[in-house]
Amino acid sequence: MLLSFASMRLVISDAHRLFAHSLRAALCEHDDEVEVVAIAEEAEDAVRLTEEYRPDVVLVRVAPPQNHGLEALASLRDAGFTMPIVALAAADTPTHRDRATELGATAFLAGGDLDALVDTLRMVAALAVLSEFDAQRVTPTAGPLEHELAAI
Repeated sequence: MLLSFASMRLVISDAHRLFAHSLRAALCEHDDEVEVVAIAEEAEDAVRLTEEYRPDVVLVRVAPPQNHGLEALASLRDAGFTMPIVALAAADTPTHRDRATELGATAFLAGGDLDALVDTLRMVAALAVLSEFDAQRVTPTAGPLEHELAAI
């Protein structure tokens, strides 16, 4: 499934319901082409909802002390999902950044800059489309003319 560069379907994984719904509202208000298709509060929900909705990108929030986002990230990668996963944290701590990268995050973003978040989500979605396109590219087989030229 190829993603249009205009629209983007997103699953948010965050154990804090109020923050997740506020983030959904902020993202959708900021960019009307962002569609948050589901919010997962537990790692198991992230896997189930990602399977059900097949989003273009998953956004996991890394928030100590529970670190539900890291658990969701690990569960999604263990389940075989290859779509981009962006880890979002309030602060850039090497521990969280390194762990998110180790678990397979496509990108790690710290802070509360909504423009940077939307730009990051769009960038990883676009890169995924380009990677999928490149992987699907077919090399044509040689036709009669190519065989004749090769014989010369």
